[in-house]
Amino acid sequence: MEWGNRRCHVSWKMTRKANLPAMDPQIPWPKLAKYMSGECSPDEKREVEEWIRDDPSRKALVKQLRRIWDAAGAPPTDNSEDWLDVEAEWEELRDEMGASSPPSPSSADSAPDEQAVRARAEPARSEREVRDGPRRAFPRSSLPRGGIVAATVLLLVLGGVVLWRAGFFGESVQESMYREAVTERGERATLRLSDGTKVKLNASSTLRFPRSFSDRNRRVVHLSGEAYFDVRSDPEHPFIVKARDASVNVHGTAFNVRARPGREDVQVAVEEGGVSLQTQEVGTTEKEEVKLSSGEVGRVVGGSMLVTTDQVDLETHIGWTEGRLVFENTSLPEVAARLGRWYNLEFVIQDASLRSLRLTANLKSQSPTEVLNVITASLGIRYRIDQDTVFLIPKESSQ
Repeated sequence: MEWGNRRCHVSWKMTRKANLPAMDPQIPWPKLAKYMSGECSPDEKREVEEWIRDDPSRKALVKQLRRIWDAAGAPPTDNSEDWLDVEAEWEELRDEMGASSPPSPSSADSAPDEQAVRARAEPARSEREVRDGPRRAFPRSSLPRGGIVAATVLLLVLGGVVLWRAGFFGESVQESMYREAVTERGERATLRLSDGTKVKLNASSTLRFPRSFSDRNRRVVHLSGEAYFDVRSDPEHPFIVKARDASVNVHGTAFNVRARPGREDVQVAVEEGGVSLQTQEVGTTEKEEVKLSSGEVGRVVGGSMLVTTDQVDLETHIGWTEGRLVFENTSLPEVAARLGRWYNLEFVIQDASLRSLRLTANLKSQSPTEVLNVITASLGIRYRIDQDTVFLIPKESSQ
C-alpha cells in the first residue's frame, strides 16, 4: 500500500475599500460595530444591549449581523450549504432596516483582491512548520464562507463609510490580510503566529488568522477542527479562539480546542494557565461563561450548555501533539473516524454489532497496520484493507 505525500495550504486574503452605503442615523452604528467586534467598554456594551432589548426587531437585526460577521470570519468548508448567499443577506437586511438595497460586495467595484499561498507539507502523518510558497489566484465567481466577504461585509452593513473615514477600524483593517492554514487528512502542521503564539494543527483542520496583530486589534483566530495553542502572554491584548458557537479567551496559556464538524460539542482542555470559555449568544447579558484552570476540560453543547470536568486525563486531549493516539472508553465509530483523519484512510464498520464496542488505549503513532493489529486484537475483531479502505469485521466472519 502506498502512503503518498499530502499538501498543507496557507492562504492569505486582502480586502480593499468598497462602495459603502450611507449610514442610517437611527442606528448607533459605531457602538454597534464595537459591540459586534467585542471592543466596546462595559458601559457601551450595556447601552447597546439595552437598545437591543427595547425593540424585538433590533434583536433580529443584530442576530442577522452576527450571522454575517461569524460567516465572514469563520473558516470555509467544503459543504456548499455553508456558503454565504450575500445577495440574499442584503435583501433581508434591507427589509429589516426599511432601506434601499446597499451595493453588493460582489459588485465589480467592491470585490476584494484574493490570492492564495500554498506550502508543501512533509509526508502524511508528519508535522512541519508552515511556510509561504508559490502564489496562485482563486476565482472570484463565488462567495464561500470566510472568503471574499471577510472584512467587506461587516463594513458595508455597519454604515462603513463613516467608520472608514473616521479611521475607526484602523489602517490594519483597511488593508487587512488573512491567512488560512488547512491540514488535510493524514497530516498535521505547526504554525507560529505574528504575536509569537505557537499552534499545532491536527488533521482535517482549518485555522484562519490575521497576517499580523496590531496594537489596536484583539488577537482573534477562527478554528474548525482541532488545534493546540501555546499563547504568548499579553495581558492588554487577550487571545481569542472562536470555534462555532464557543469562544475561548486567554491571556497566556497552553490549551487544546476540538471543534469537529458533525459533532454537537466544542471541547476545550487546559494544560497550563487558565481560560474563559463562553457561548456566543447575542443581545443579552445572560451569556454562559465558565473559567477553566489547568487540568480542566470544558464543553459547549448545542450552543448554550456548558459542562466542566476536572480530574481528567489530559493526554486523551493533547496526546496527538506528541504523536500519540489516545482513546479512553471511545466508541468504535469515533475510533474509526480519528484513525481515518490520522492516516488518511476510509473506514467501514461492516457489522452493526461492532458499533457498540469501546476502546481504551494509548498508542504511539506507527504504521497503520501496526496500530490496526493492536486495536483489533484488543477488541477481538478483524480487519481487511482494500487500497485506502479499511473494513472492520467480526472475528468469526468469513469476509
